[in-house]
Amino acid sequence: MISLTVSDEAVAQLKKIAATTGDSVDALAERAIRQYLRDEWRRMLQRESDAFRRLHPELLARYSGEYAAVYQGRLIDHDADQLRLLQRVEQQHPDVPVLIRQILLEPDEVYSLRTRRTSALSMRAGNSLDVATAYLNVGGYRLRET
Repeated sequence: MISLTVSDEAVAQLKKIAATTGDSVDALAERAIRQYLRDEWRRMLQRESDAFRRLHPELLARYSGEYAAVYQGRLIDHDADQLRLLQRVEQQHPDVPVLIRQILLEPDEVYSLRTRRTSALSMRAGNSLDVATAYLNVGGYRLRET
């Protein structure tokens, strides 16, 4: 465990919230830090997704159908076998957000969802794992009626 220095103003705000919620100041601070880390992880993956789109024409020409690993805005590895690529990436870059997507004709796949309010929605997502995230959190995905 480490100690963090927090401003008196932030501590005072935490104490006020803790008094109304019944949570401890430590629990509130821990929750806030974890939320920040989750948000930052998502922002980092969004930057990698943007880089994948930028790199897509070159990737498609060279590695069509393969899986690409994008980290810090550049291609760091690729493979026809997604599992092999994932294993290498996890070994070489543990605990950092690395985007892995299949290189298809379009940089984003389109998914259709039926809802009660509209007949159908199409969703652009990077891979099938993005669908659940997109369904819960539409931010960053293109939706269009079909």
